[in-house]
Amino acid sequence: MQQLVPKDVAAPSEGRLSNRSHTDDFAVVIGIDDYPSFRPLKGAVADATAFRDWLCDPAGGGLRPEHVKFVTSTPTPTPEQKHIDQVIEELIVTADRNEGGRRLYFYFSGHGAAATDAMANVALLLADWSKKRARLGLSSQSYANDLASYGLFEELAVFLDCCRTESTPIVGLACTLTPTVTTAKTVTRNFVAYAAEFGQSAFERPDGELWQGVFTRCLLQILKRSGGGVTAGELKDLLEREVTATHGRQKAHVENSLLGSSRFGIHGEWPRLEITFSPYTIGPVRLFDGFQQLVGDHDPAAGRWTLQLKSGLYKLVDSSERKRVVDFPAESVIEF
Repeated sequence: MQQLVPKDVAAPSEGRLSNRSHTDDFAVVIGIDDYPSFRPLKGAVADATAFRDWLCDPAGGGLRPEHVKFVTSTPTPTPEQKHIDQVIEELIVTADRNEGGRRLYFYFSGHGAAATDAMANVALLLADWSKKRARLGLSSQSYANDLASYGLFEELAVFLDCCRTESTPIVGLACTLTPTVTTAKTVTRNFVAYAAEFGQSAFERPDGELWQGVFTRCLLQILKRSGGGVTAGELKDLLEREVTATHGRQKAHVENSLLGSSRFGIHGEWPRLEITFSPYTIGPVRLFDGFQQLVGDHDPAAGRWTLQLKSGLYKLVDSSERKRVVDFPAESVIEF
């Protein structure tokens, strides 16, 4: 039997799709093995490194390497909260100069615990955490809320490979940042993937000499085998099923409010649909798929609408209820 080590201390929404691509994505990736005052881990830095590598792979996440902030632990101990907030601040400045981005990834692998202030919250334990300094953990909810509130990113994708146990009372630290953002704000939709359900442990285990978290190993296997990318809904279902299939004592929990067309991975990207509008079009214009699910909406006054879509029949509807069926990609450039 392989050794299993707990990492603990005891539907798509409505909206508009833009024409941004993976080159406008950003990421913060954190891995903490070193806990001098607590039990160290063996696979968290390997998890973070592997996820960072997938993000920067041209056939994987396709991110620009300069858009990825990578933080790992040292025996010093680091990182402290100020180190993490500093790299987030640098990323926010870069994204603001870029006039925002499509998606922000926030990834953490390390020790974690359920915070006492909210069921949806997780304390992400910093390297200098101990049972006598139990407040040295980041509030996942505070960080996610703040990152969304800046209005810089259309999507926030959070992956937390850590426990959510309740054995030690912990209140997570709030994000300290108060950036000045000049880019016009957009609504941010969230995808939050927890390695374990509330109150439960996440595990790491070896595969030969390499230790990794069960959750991260499953996540990367799904992403790498999905040649045409994987939708957010598919990733949620696969993670929740395959983590348990890999280790029956662990069940991932995913909360997804991304649009149905949102995808992870760029290999085999869907083709583009270009829509221009006549002077008679009354906005906003909505696009529905063949199952009558809203794909997105657009204001014709903003000009051309560009989307990446899978093949199929779609329907455009404006505010006067004027309709047009689109056979895509046979029709890839249209006027409505």
